[in-house]
Amino acid sequence: MSGLPRCVDEMEEAFVRSHLLEAREPGGGRWPFAGDGPWHLISREAAAGDADARGGVDGDSAEVAPRVALDAAEVAELAELRRWLLLVPDAAAPLGCDHDRRLVWLGTGALARGEGRVPWTALKGWIGSPRSPEALVRRYRMALAGTVCVLNGWPSRRARAMAG
Repeated sequence: MSGLPRCVDEMEEAFVRSHLLEAREPGGGRWPFAGDGPWHLISREAAAGDADARGGVDGDSAEVAPRVALDAAEVAELAELRRWLLLVPDAAAPLGCDHDRRLVWLGTGALARGEGRVPWTALKGWIGSPRSPEALVRRYRMALAGTVCVLNGWPSRRARAMAG
């Protein structure tokens, strides 16, 4: 991370990076084993670590790289990025309305998974929003712009122009 983000795209990249770092944390937020099934149901990611010793996982382990642990600088960066997520202006909306943090987290998560774009129609269903996908895009960009303004100490009125 080199300084504070100064535009919406840099803020989005920072949150995408937080997803990528989080995936490399021990456990990556997921339990790699089947909860009630036999050991052959272990996920391919978890099995990749010992694939060389066993001669491969179903013959296709070459395409799965083992996770590299986070170093101290990356742990500090992830902690900072998580703090930034808490700065996302999350309007205390009435029940049934969108929550901006959730919108930003799910949107940047889709980008981190390599989907290339945020599936706004699917995201609309995931969060149960009554808004149109176009309205969610505007709200997402406004939330990112608001976070940039908070981080840089800029007036919040600047966010509307930045969100474009």
